Amino acid sequence: MLLFFCVCLMISKTPFDLCEISQSFHSTHIFYSSKSQNVLNAEIIQNGNGFLICCDEQNTKIVNKNLNKSYIQGESFCFDGNIADITKILKKLNAKIITTENFENLKIIYAYSYKLQKFIFVDGKKVNVQICLNENKITVGTPLILGSY
Repeated sequence: MLLFFCVCLMISKTPFDLCEISQSFHSTHIFYSSKSQNVLNAEIIQNGNGFLICCDEQNTKIVNKNLNKSYIQGESFCFDGNIADITKILKKLNAKIITTENFENLKIIYAYSYKLQKFIFVDGKKVNVQICLNENKITVGTPLILGSY
């Protein structure tokens, strides 16, 4: 019982982020920030009242490490892939699919993972992963995709 408690405590104290997954794909990673942050190896784009901090998969962990997390509202990454890649991502996150939507060429998945700290409620259920498959382009966001897909 003590071992189970220690494992649960380690999981809850070690936040997981999408950087761990996006590095597995040839992806573009975007952090959504409420304030501009100058970070090496990243492009900063003002988007309305917020800022997109963009980098490639090689610089994702470095950029993430140098961000002020109190301003980060979410993150996403996109890459060329297929439904098998979505299955891998959901498995890596231990995510449970909450609901799905289909629009013409879009398949959108809403899921929840205990590995990710931030969440929102969708139809009264916790959601912290949104995945969109648009033909062969996959976008993964937490708690939702805040940009386009």
